[in-house]
Amino acid sequence: MKHSFNTILVLFLVVIGISCNTSKKDKIDSHTGRKIIIQKPFYSIDTANVSLLWTAYKFSNKIGVSGTFNEFNLQLRTYSGSIDELLNNAQITINTHSVDTGNNLRDPKLRTYFFEVFKADTILGEVIDASNGNAAIVLKMNKLTNDTSFKYSIKDDTLQLSTHLDLLLWNGKDALKLLNKECYDLHTGTDGISKLWPDVDVVLKMPIKTHTSKQ
Repeated sequence: MKHSFNTILVLFLVVIGISCNTSKKDKIDSHTGRKIIIQKPFYSIDTANVSLLWTAYKFSNKIGVSGTFNEFNLQLRTYSGSIDELLNNAQITINTHSVDTGNNLRDPKLRTYFFEVFKADTILGEVIDASNGNAAIVLKMNKLTNDTSFKYSIKDDTLQLSTHLDLLLWNGKDALKLLNKECYDLHTGTDGISKLWPDVDVVLKMPIKTHTSKQ
């Protein structure tokens, strides 16, 4: 009798377990009794049309000066998946000689008096963790490597990444000092102080396509 009771109990638990597992995997329409198919979005990035914008700051009241790099390469480990999957382990290589602010007088000075002193012909970055809108990237320039955080979000079919850099963390003091000396008057505000900040804000925009798959 005891053996029969144990057998019935085991069978009951197995049935309950199977029914619980099924309810987690499938959603059933309560009216029709049919399985509801969930469309799970995934994405792909148009790497040919990625844009990069940086903003540096001058004057005591911190007025922005923006530019880009005309030559940079973005490599993804996978070309379709969730946003987190696309970003994780992605790598970017930037040619600093391609700096472009739209000013033919300023750009040569940036190359000569900043990037050459900064010893950064190339800037290398690799995303080491991306999850739920927050990520970390390993950034190498001036022979130094530091981790920095960035945020990302989707707006109007564009994946936007944004981060703030402190160039002093990459020993940028001497390069900043020399560039400010060369552009002393141009960096002098109404208070008579010539100032070039070590702060740089960077925004990377990636056109994305949204797809759906059956879960």
